[in-house]
Amino acid sequence: MEPGRRLTGVTSQLTSALEVSVRQGGVDLEATLDACCQIFPQLFSRTIQQHATDKQKSPPESILRQSVERHQADSVLPAAGRAPLDFAAVKHHLQTASHRAKALLLQALRRRVTRSSSRADVVETYVAGDLAGLQRVDEYTRHVLSALTPPEPHVVQQSWARLLNCLASFCSGRTYLCMYQPLMDTLLKVLQYQKLDAVTLDMVLATLQKLSLRRPAQTRMIEWGMVEWLVGFLQDHAVIPAYTLEYGCALLMNLCLRTAGRQKCVPHVNSVLKLLTDLLGSNNAQVLPYVNGTLYSILGQPEVRARATKLGLGQVLEYFMEKGSTDLRRQLEYIMRQYRGEGVDGAASDEDDDDIEDTEFLEEDIDADDPVVAEIGEHEGEELLATLRAGSDGAGRTAARRGLSPRQGGAVPGRPVSPRLPSTAHSDSVLVVA
Repeated sequence: MEPGRRLTGVTSQLTSALEVSVRQGGVDLEATLDACCQIFPQLFSRTIQQHATDKQKSPPESILRQSVERHQADSVLPAAGRAPLDFAAVKHHLQTASHRAKALLLQALRRRVTRSSSRADVVETYVAGDLAGLQRVDEYTRHVLSALTPPEPHVVQQSWARLLNCLASFCSGRTYLCMYQPLMDTLLKVLQYQKLDAVTLDMVLATLQKLSLRRPAQTRMIEWGMVEWLVGFLQDHAVIPAYTLEYGCALLMNLCLRTAGRQKCVPHVNSVLKLLTDLLGSNNAQVLPYVNGTLYSILGQPEVRARATKLGLGQVLEYFMEKGSTDLRRQLEYIMRQYRGEGVDGAASDEDDDDIEDTEFLEEDIDADDPVVAEIGEHEGEELLATLRAGSDGAGRTAARRGLSPRQGGAVPGRPVSPRLPSTAHSDSVLVVA
């Protein structure tokens, strides 16, 4: 469950408690707090930790009030509230600090974007500061690539993957991430060959999907065999989480809009057609435009169309046209024309060098189910970034490196697109945190 739904659940619990209090003259706030903690544990965990150090037990109303106040304070950060960063210090800490301190700093950098009232501006400052070390390749750049490729799933790897996915949600971020090909090669290698926890897999896949709005990125992914990998990966669509399935299908469609991508489908035409026809019956309506876009594109290949005829694709399409919604029927009519050879290949022309920039959208999943939770005495978020502001003193930088407080020393789409809507939560992950 993403944060928005969790917060709605907490609101519902508090509203119910208020109604009971009005009717009966009182309410069990302990039970209300317990219910709220079950729905949104991250919202209350730090406040509960702080109150646990008190000699006297804190009343539940204090915990509820302080937790909600902290969330409100962190929800949207105006530009005036952002301390300008010393990027040299930021990169130094990301290279030399402990794993936990790195994860907290990466989380803070990401949240400055996701919780800002001017997100694109924040991303542009990160690009100007060369946050990932892509403009001037040096030892820090190699450290970033190494952090993305640990021998086992690791919290720092996931934190970097979340941040890259965040940057890739913006035009300037995509331009920045695409400028250094070894970064994309690393992401492709990680996705195809490394053991990943579920969240890191989602973040890397979504990052690549957003980068696939750029033609050079499409070309590189096709060269790396991403079409074939996606066809194999998506065969298990019945058990793949909604977020993963949506971005996987969207990436497959973007790559199949290219002639080279469609040609990669030909040797695997039976598997591709089975996958796409199975997905036409998916309960996840978000994937249908990408499934239909892929099907329309590959049917522009005579070899695929001939095989589809032998497999009786027309009957499958007619079945879904009868059962589907008005929008689905309209899309399937275009596909049927392509299947019969009556349509014009509507895929993006390989001679068209213009990149297609989708509307910038930052999904809530990027912040969801984050295993990084600050403990008592640790800086987090803007409080942590303030220790790395331009002109900050050495004591603050030392505290940031440790992650501790100084006080304590420690239609059928025919163009590349990206999904726009948030979806379901990720499965739990087992991460190495030290």
